[in-house]
Amino acid sequence: MEEDTEYLKLSVEDRCVHKAWKARVNGYEEAKKIFSQIADEKSPEWNKFLGLMKKMVVDSNAAAQEKGLEAVLVYIENSAVAGKTVGEVMAGLVTKCVAAPKAKTKELAAQIALMYVEIEKQEIVMEELLKGTEQKNPKIVSGCINIMTQAIREFGIKVINIKPLVKRLPALLEDRDKTVRDETKVMTVEVYRWIGVALNPQLTSLKPVQVAELESEFEKVKGEKAIPTRYVRSQQAKQAKIVEAAEIDEGGDGDECDDGGTQDIDPYELMVPVDILSKLPKDWQEKVEAKKWQERKEVLDALDQMLQGNPKLENGDYGDLVRALKKMVTKDSNVVVVALAAKCLAGVAGGLKKRFQPYATACIAGLLEKFREKKQSVVTALREAVDAIYISTTLEAIQEDVIAALENKNPSVKAETAAFLARCFTKCTPVILNKKLLKAFSAVLLKTLNESDPTVRDTSAEALGTAMKVVGEKGISPFLTDIDNIKMTKIKEACDKAELQVKQPKVVTKKPAPAAERPASSKPSAGSTAPKPVKRPDGSATKKPAAGKAAAPKKAASSSASASTKSKVPIEREMSPEEVDEKAEAIFPPDMLSGLADSNWKTRLAAVEQFHQLLGTLEPSEAPSQMLLQVIRKKPGLKDTNLQVAKLRLDAVKAIAETFPVSVTGVNCVVTDVAERLSDIKTQAAAADALTALSEATRLEHVATQVLDYAFSQKNPKVQVEVLNWLGSAIQEFGLTVQPKLIMENVKKGVTAINPLVRTAGVTFVGILSVYMGSQLQLYFDGEKPALLQQIAAECDKHAGETPRSPVRGVKQESRRASVDTVLSNATEEDEDRPAPMDHGDAGNLKRVDLSPFITDTFINELSDKNWKVRAEAVQKLQNMVSDSKSIHSNLGECPPVLAARLVDSNTKIAASALALCQSLATAMGPGCKQHVRVFFPNFLQGMGDSKVWIRSAAVACINTWGDQCGYREFFDGEMVADALKSGSPTLRTELWGWLAEKLPNMKTVPKEEMVACIPVLLANVEDRNADVRKNAAEAVLGVMMHTGYGPLYSACDKLKPGSQGPVKTILEKARGCLPEKPVQKSKSASNIHGDKGKSNTKMGPGSTATFTKSKAKPVAAVGTKPAGRSKKEEEVDTAPLLQNNSLKNQRFIDEQKLKTLKWNFTTPREEFVEMLKDLMLTAGVNKGLIANMFHADFKYHLRAIDSLTEDLVTNPEAQRANLDLILRWMTLRFFDT
Repeated sequence: MEEDTEYLKLSVEDRCVHKAWKARVNGYEEAKKIFSQIADEKSPEWNKFLGLMKKMVVDSNAAAQEKGLEAVLVYIENSAVAGKTVGEVMAGLVTKCVAAPKAKTKELAAQIALMYVEIEKQEIVMEELLKGTEQKNPKIVSGCINIMTQAIREFGIKVINIKPLVKRLPALLEDRDKTVRDETKVMTVEVYRWIGVALNPQLTSLKPVQVAELESEFEKVKGEKAIPTRYVRSQQAKQAKIVEAAEIDEGGDGDECDDGGTQDIDPYELMVPVDILSKLPKDWQEKVEAKKWQERKEVLDALDQMLQGNPKLENGDYGDLVRALKKMVTKDSNVVVVALAAKCLAGVAGGLKKRFQPYATACIAGLLEKFREKKQSVVTALREAVDAIYISTTLEAIQEDVIAALENKNPSVKAETAAFLARCFTKCTPVILNKKLLKAFSAVLLKTLNESDPTVRDTSAEALGTAMKVVGEKGISPFLTDIDNIKMTKIKEACDKAELQVKQPKVVTKKPAPAAERPASSKPSAGSTAPKPVKRPDGSATKKPAAGKAAAPKKAASSSASASTKSKVPIEREMSPEEVDEKAEAIFPPDMLSGLADSNWKTRLAAVEQFHQLLGTLEPSEAPSQMLLQVIRKKPGLKDTNLQVAKLRLDAVKAIAETFPVSVTGVNCVVTDVAERLSDIKTQAAAADALTALSEATRLEHVATQVLDYAFSQKNPKVQVEVLNWLGSAIQEFGLTVQPKLIMENVKKGVTAINPLVRTAGVTFVGILSVYMGSQLQLYFDGEKPALLQQIAAECDKHAGETPRSPVRGVKQESRRASVDTVLSNATEEDEDRPAPMDHGDAGNLKRVDLSPFITDTFINELSDKNWKVRAEAVQKLQNMVSDSKSIHSNLGECPPVLAARLVDSNTKIAASALALCQSLATAMGPGCKQHVRVFFPNFLQGMGDSKVWIRSAAVACINTWGDQCGYREFFDGEMVADALKSGSPTLRTELWGWLAEKLPNMKTVPKEEMVACIPVLLANVEDRNADVRKNAAEAVLGVMMHTGYGPLYSACDKLKPGSQGPVKTILEKARGCLPEKPVQKSKSASNIHGDKGKSNTKMGPGSTATFTKSKAKPVAAVGTKPAGRSKKEEEVDTAPLLQNNSLKNQRFIDEQKLKTLKWNFTTPREEFVEMLKDLMLTAGVNKGLIANMFHADFKYHLRAIDSLTEDLVTNPEAQRANLDLILRWMTLRFFDT
């Protein structure tokens, strides 16, 4: 007895491997107790027993084996590392347990297999069980089939991949052992319960007796709804919430609880593909072109039989076959042949499904045109053909052909095309049928809705009604204008009758549910459908934002951040692999995710195809694009060795970029892999499309720089060639939206490469750039070898005279960013008066070119050289750069002061050239030229007083151009006009008063203080000895009075000599009678006195003239509506506090440390620092009016901002402390103003 209990002194691990079976039994029992007591699923204790699992399963003693299986079951249920044991444990279960004589052993083996499925190791479980069906022992085979049947019944086909299983069914149903056949029959019935008639094609090889038996069994379960009774771990928490919500919502019908239920299986997916191309006779091409229609029909009959017997086709080049069939459909004179050819075309399209896409667009137009045929058999075949072809393509791809067919003169073509469009809409979701497509189709369907032919009207109403069913009445109503009630009723009837064939995304309304208290002692047993109460480490949980105070600032910050995307690509935090896996598992089925990385290319292909299908059902808000891109690049990712799979992955990248909002982070994770695929001719087109889609989703500039940097950092010349070719095409599609200096370093590497193909591609790309940049492009290649320069010049000459194409991509994103820019730039009252930018023709299509790199010290020296010829050449050189660029940045480096001196050059030709240059600069800069007004305008005025008429005319023309671009109001700043009038010659005063007399009456607002400064000179010039000065000054009195009022002018008369007061007052009285009844713009004082009720105007600080309007609270208008009668100015007033008290300062410091934002460290502030600070302020909720003053071009507004902050410090010190870093950063920017 003492010898028997000696093993009790050993550790549990040692007892589990003891040679005595009693010791092992004791060890297994103790291990089971330990497994039940470990609270943390990630505890290191689990690792001690990791190697013992298989030994417990394959124990030679039956009693010990049973105890070991119980311990293994508890281990798998509670341990996070149990998944590592699935392969060896399942292999042991198959060989030693499923055919065991003891019933409990077999039951435990089944429970262990199902528990592995629950922890989401179903692929390995099913793989081992399928291997078991190939064993010679029929007991093992039947046991494995029984477990697989249980797995399908409990977890459903969303978890269990039945495709490999279905292929084994015919062989197992014909097994010589009756038990195996019976178990297989039970499993077949269970599979039928889930997928229905999709199983039937797989059973055609069985004997008629077997088929009859199965069909009788199928009848018993026909119509029975298959619902899973057990869920994998990732589904359990979600399912528990759904159940709780269903219990709380008494009116619910409980349908939401069917998550993981039946899944529509396409029988096509279960079929074996067949190669029909090899079965075609060698003289097939000759026979289809035979003169006798009977011979043509005979060859088509043979093809039709092959297609009917083999509904799934193997991959191959079907181009010749499709072209021959299309020719017969569109050109053959015999209707029987036409109908049969259309039927065969439908069979090929149905057999290839998505793989028919290369031939789809070439066929659709001809088939739709053929609907003019009146023979019903032909029309029916054509309908089948176009429906089969549509599966392989998209609405967008066939849009032009469909619209052309709807505009056809033949009513039959119109009617059938509208009916086809209605059928297409039934397969669409709101994401597929987007506003762009909806608008295009609705416009042409509204025309056909008014046709005289009743069939055309009916089918048009049906199409519109189906579209309404897809997007909702609210989504389509903006496009259904001017429709009478009868037609609208018809459309709504069609909407009610329409039956959509795809699952529409659900709009889930979350209801607050009280947390249900569960008894602490209710621990679920093994195999329970309830979530396991395993304690998980705190670090794995996702921290949720606290409710209450923190919620409001976060919401405000997010809304502000969305509004602050000014000309910047969206950036997000990079997800960790764990985060990606967690999010992906919550959306995609586990078999798909594992299939993406499977070693078998066919499994990968099926997984990527499934990924494509699921993409179409996801809303952009449901799945982050970064997660989707990370999933599709899962190893082997875009570097997949199978070209078919790689192409599909690239297509997935394109689809994600076109459907979901993509950030720089998302682009960065795939862009180099996509670029690498450009080198393979078979994936080249797909890779180029993916890069274009990524560029359109973010910015071409970012994608281009990333791709070029990668291409010239690796050694494969094919990648470099194709990257340059793609970028050339992209620039022609997007316009020059790339800063040349960002890509020129790599372009230089291309044109100077050793490989001749790379050099040629580089020179060709330079030629494309020359269309947009002109002769200034050659400045980047100064110092290169003469032979290269000659080659570049020859390429540029090929494009001489070409004008840049209008961009066809990126327009939507640019217009959206432009609207954001407009909101920010118009935040101040003064900017309201700025005129709309002029249309610059082609310049509007271009990215503004930065000329500052060309404004070198050498150029500045030439522009100020003593030799007038050198100065003239420098002015002409700059003129050429501006003319070639067409659209430039306002940054001219050190050039403006030196160029301003040329405006008054002693050489009149240079002065005239400088004026013409400045006029070109204004046109090229657009509104941005206002920052140079203070530098150039005084000298413009001096040119206006030149003795030579042609200089004066050039100066006036230049001033008018600048005024048209940046607003005439900018000229009335710093008393520039008053100073010119005081010190100018009679010629200048004559010209300037004449110009003011013309412009002032048409100007909305002019700073009153500026006009008051001009009054003494005006009244003196009214009595000037020069007749022209007197005349023009008298004419200018009315314009000045319109902006200053009569009072200041009348008061100023007291300072005149007594003899002059009378005549001047007479002129004033005369002008007073000519004042318009309604002034152009009310002054601020008038606005304050006669302002709307409920508003109060508060001065922002001592000595400040700025005011912020504080309004009483008003009901918030519905989203998307605009209150009637409100002016633009009133809509843009920000009534929020100047600064928000929030906790974002720490986050800003953290972001700066992690280099997520730029470090505030510079010698001269660049534009990106200013833009970043604006974005940070908007995110922090700083008042938009305050931001407008802080970043205004005029220093007076900076003083107003300081006044308002000073006053706010008294009442809101906490908010200033919370935003102190932002204020100090802004002050550092102001230090550089001097």
